[in-house]
Amino acid sequence: AFQDMGQVSVLPRESLRARDGTSEDARGNTIRCERPVISSFYEQIPVCIEALTKHMRANAPKQRQGALSLLRCLASKLPHRVAPSMVRLQHELLRSLADSTSSIRYDGLCIVTDLARDFTDPAPFQQLAPELYPALIKCTMDSYYKVAAQGLRACGWYVHTLRSALSANAGHLTSVMEVLQRTLVATDIDQEVKEASLECFGHMLAVCGNQPFVLDALAHSMNAFVERMRNEVTRTTAMKALKRIAAAEIEPRVPLEPVLDQICVELCRFLDLSSRSIRQQVLDCTVPLLQRYGDGVPFETSCTFLAQVEKFVSDMDLYITDLCIQVIEALVRRSGVAAQIAELCLPRILTVCRSPLLQGAALESILRLLSNLFQFPEHFPFDALFDQLTDLSMLQDQQAQASRHVVATLSKALAQLVLRADPSTKQRTFSIFGQCLSSPADTGDAQVALRCELYLLTIGEIGKHEDLSAVAGVTDLMLQHLSSSRDEIAQAAAVGFGCMTAGAMSSFLAVLIQRMQTSADSPKIRYLLLTSLREVIAVNASRDAASLSQHISEHLDGIFTLLIQNATREEESVRAVVSECFGHLLAIVPEATAPQLHPLFRGASAEARATAVASLRCAAPRSCPVETMLPFADALVEALSDTDLQVRKAGLQAVNVVCQSSCNAVLRPVAGVVLERLWEESQVNHKLIREVDLGPFKHKVDDGLPLRKIAYQGASSLLAAYGEAVPVNRMMDFVKQGLTDQEDVQVGCCQLLSDLCVWARPAVVARLGDIIEPFERVITQSAKQAQNKQQASRVADNLRLFARTLKNVEAVAEGDGRQPFLDFVSRLNKDQAFAQAYDRVGSRDV
Repeated sequence: AFQDMGQVSVLPRESLRARDGTSEDARGNTIRCERPVISSFYEQIPVCIEALTKHMRANAPKQRQGALSLLRCLASKLPHRVAPSMVRLQHELLRSLADSTSSIRYDGLCIVTDLARDFTDPAPFQQLAPELYPALIKCTMDSYYKVAAQGLRACGWYVHTLRSALSANAGHLTSVMEVLQRTLVATDIDQEVKEASLECFGHMLAVCGNQPFVLDALAHSMNAFVERMRNEVTRTTAMKALKRIAAAEIEPRVPLEPVLDQICVELCRFLDLSSRSIRQQVLDCTVPLLQRYGDGVPFETSCTFLAQVEKFVSDMDLYITDLCIQVIEALVRRSGVAAQIAELCLPRILTVCRSPLLQGAALESILRLLSNLFQFPEHFPFDALFDQLTDLSMLQDQQAQASRHVVATLSKALAQLVLRADPSTKQRTFSIFGQCLSSPADTGDAQVALRCELYLLTIGEIGKHEDLSAVAGVTDLMLQHLSSSRDEIAQAAAVGFGCMTAGAMSSFLAVLIQRMQTSADSPKIRYLLLTSLREVIAVNASRDAASLSQHISEHLDGIFTLLIQNATREEESVRAVVSECFGHLLAIVPEATAPQLHPLFRGASAEARATAVASLRCAAPRSCPVETMLPFADALVEALSDTDLQVRKAGLQAVNVVCQSSCNAVLRPVAGVVLERLWEESQVNHKLIREVDLGPFKHKVDDGLPLRKIAYQGASSLLAAYGEAVPVNRMMDFVKQGLTDQEDVQVGCCQLLSDLCVWARPAVVARLGDIIEPFERVITQSAKQAQNKQQASRVADNLRLFARTLKNVEAVAEGDGRQPFLDFVSRLNKDQAFAQAYDRVGSRDV
């Protein structure tokens, strides 16, 4: 009974957290704030623990076992709430660790492990250490292998709580190292014990590997650790332990020098293996190792590393490429290796820079590496790198969107090169830029246009980090290209000018505002200048909001006038830029922006209302305070009932984003009202279905379909943000209705049902009968379409989605509705296509 209580009373840890904000624990780890309704449950945890202690003192083993099972479940899911009661549980924990029943000992060790893994306050752990830690050490020598392995894990995690009291616990930690010294060389122990000893070894060295009382045992254990790395069975665990040791932020560092060469040789050997998972583990371990111990790696081993990682630098696997670049970056600091990097790695890196797939962490690593190459001008001469990065001949055959992405990437790389150059080289480079940009770029030569685009973006990237106000004519050069007949050049000039202004607000912002106020410009140029303003605000908002607020304050009146004028424009692209600007400003200068936004919500123009609502969508993800967003809650709810389609669409999108942001408390009081608005929008509106004459036949276009899709996304976001504040029965009505809609809506419907299986299991169980018939109809229809080869891929995706959703429902189905549901699934499995999809959905998707 206790075990059943533990399984059903505690939800997964992530489901107990809401997005009301974040905080940090003692080690800087982010902890999400939790729902208000959960606080009442948390208040009962100390009472529950007090009651459990009585059961854990009982003489009946089954009673003690059940109480420990429930406590273990609580410790696993809510460690921060159970840890303060550790001192109260001291005698019960010690008794469980010394119990004659192995399962009770194992549960006691699991409780200690879970609490130590996610500790926030080390005080109770340090208070219990004199009595509890020796009991953990005794369990490491238990005859039952599971208890011994869990004892080692508990000792490993517990040592993190003793970081500030190592000297007081030196005797206990020395005893643990002696145990590890024996288990690392033992061959007649269970595999789980071997792996647990490696985990414990990694934790011990990451915390106290530089302490004098550990050094002797460490010297005798490192060779055994290397042998475990060589072993095919234990190498994965050993590499995880090595990564933890190398990444440990302790000074002086753990003395790995005696075996560093052997470790590096083994890691190089592992890179020859064909398994991608092994390769990823090796690189993931190698990066922190070389960053911390690169100065002790022999030259020959460094060259071997370069030869190995060079093969994996490509755009086919950007995660592996990112790790390889980090390895190269760690080695570039070594004298003598730069020549090998220039010969082996640089050509492949520059090839990846021309890939339209390059983005994210891999791009950031490449930019960071290029900025470090200036230290070795003899191997990486500026002119050679400049010529290679400005060679655009490979872009002629690429599509326009792909080539623009590559040009943007090359501009970032080129900017890193110029920023690290000496003043004379910078001056010469800007002369090259000016000479190229002064020539007409509107000719039919694609190479000239691409080069102009590259140089404009490069100037902007340089201007982000360096004040370019001293460069003669740079402002006129950028503004001149806003009038280019080539859209890509004009857009590059707008973005470049905005980035350049962000780096020199006092010099260029007034020029930008003054030019925007010029009525003689065409609508296209005004849109481009708005784009520049957006870049100014966006770049500084993410980098230095205080500086932006200071420099922009004297221009706010002019900026607001321009934004309000353009908020009523018919072009959606213009209004999108305006809403982004308003969103950034609302997060940075709310006291000045809010009064300007309120009239737009009540404006006669639907475009102005849509722009105002979209501004909230742009402000919410930027950590906009709840106090700033709260006055707009009623206006946002009213937008969901607006007569204009685009305003309602903007409102639905804003609700979806706000619910997922840190300011979601804004909509908590009106969550029920918002859900009803979403329900109204999820209905099929026949007035929004129009017929288009395509000559031989007619085609129906449903303009309400995008709104219904967003409505289902918003319902899922509402459930995740305010699960206790929304009527779950209405959510089940969403599910029942969505299954009869088009395929795009069915996707959102299945996601909503899967979320309900986590948040509102009783509601799903109570309404199982309502979803069986529509599910059976839609799955049968999809299964029939599987015979059409042209639709085979789409149908397979749909069947996989339905199968995953039904797996989630099956996991919570119980009571009178379970058997009819199982019979329904059994009928569906008679179809071969669905049966295959259902069988392939693993337990990890449930």
